[in-house]
Amino acid sequence: MVFDDEEPHRPIPPDPPPRVKRRSVRAGTAAGPASLGSPRPPADAENVRCPRCDHPARDDDLACGLCGEVLRRPAARIDRFAPPPAPRAATPDAPVRRPRLGGRWTVLGVGVFLAPVLTLTPILRYMGWFLGSLCHETGHVAAAWAVGCPAFPAIRLDGHAAALHREQQPLLVGLAVAGLLAFAWASRRRPARRALAVAALVAYPVVALTGVREGFFLLAGHLGELAFASVFVVRGLDGGFSGSFAERCAHTGVAAYLVGRNAALALGLLASETAREAYGESGSFGLVNDLLRFSREVLATSSVAPGAWTILVACLVPVALGIRSAARPGDA
Repeated sequence: MVFDDEEPHRPIPPDPPPRVKRRSVRAGTAAGPASLGSPRPPADAENVRCPRCDHPARDDDLACGLCGEVLRRPAARIDRFAPPPAPRAATPDAPVRRPRLGGRWTVLGVGVFLAPVLTLTPILRYMGWFLGSLCHETGHVAAAWAVGCPAFPAIRLDGHAAALHREQQPLLVGLAVAGLLAFAWASRRRPARRALAVAALVAYPVVALTGVREGFFLLAGHLGELAFASVFVVRGLDGGFSGSFAERCAHTGVAAYLVGRNAALALGLLASETAREAYGESGSFGLVNDLLRFSREVLATSSVAPGAWTILVACLVPVALGIRSAARPGDA
């Protein structure tokens, strides 16, 4: 019997056989129906390779499968199985619902309340005068050009404003007549506009080619202010440009200011001798005021009552338009 402290000898396992790489079959190559090679990624990974080991990778791999190099950062998770949003049903024939223009009477009332602010507050009174003068002289200039007389406004910041016009130009008169004829032709199928065009064609020679021209020019300043007031009040009660409450009140406030200052002037000339004396001495640039010239040069009278009554009656137009627009049914 043999005694040995060492453990019994264990057999050494044989070496494993060499690993044979399995080759995939590629069809359609020049070498034959199939050729052997390393596994290939899908077709969509042909152009995606690891920048470190040049191992091919898939488009949606975050890291290289061989060396672990980060290929891209994970994007925000997109639920591919979420249903697409339902398309909105097209309703071409459905009526378009306009935003509510609530409070027409409120807007009109706020505008009337704001008008004295432009008169009683010092800095705002100056702004109101400048705005009124701009509308006034624009009326003069527009009337002069309409009857063929080139005109330009002059407004000075120290409280003077005037509009000067030159002699009548036959070319401008011809252009105005051509414009009226074109308007009449375009309105031939609309009875109301056709009647207006015919009336304008009849009245234009009387206004432009007679002594009425100067009277029209003298009254056009105050009439221009009231025309702007009419546009402002209708615009404010119809929603303005943005539909905001502040903008609408600003429109009606300016309209009320223009109407109020013309009405106050007309009533003062009719009722107060002091107002008539102050009006006679307040001409801009040393000139005579419009209503005095209208009475003396056109009507051959020393009274300013005819011009004052004309302005007072014209003040009713924007007032009537404001009440009509405020009382109109619908979005109110």
